[in-house]
Amino acid sequence: MLELMKDLNLLCFDFGNQRIGVAFGSQSHVQPTELPPLPARDGIPRWIELDQLVDHWQAQAFVVGIPYNMDGSISLMAYRARKFANRLGVR
Repeated sequence: MLELMKDLNLLCFDFGNQRIGVAFGSQSHVQPTELPPLPARDGIPRWIELDQLVDHWQAQAFVVGIPYNMDGSISLMAYRARKFANRLGVR
């Protein structure tokens, strides 16, 4: 499995209602590259801008952070982040 991920280009997202943080990572980059956040309206990004990021960075997979509560329970934002991840996967 690690061999398959060796040269994978990843776009990583930190979900938010007004902004979605974005970073690019790959095996060839020592450090992830922080990108400008995507504006969002009620957690919904401008999909055209997100599609442009995918094309520009040639992303092959996505990582979406899921924010749990301090006690480990699932927060409302965790549900919303999972919904974003599902929509992203369908696209």
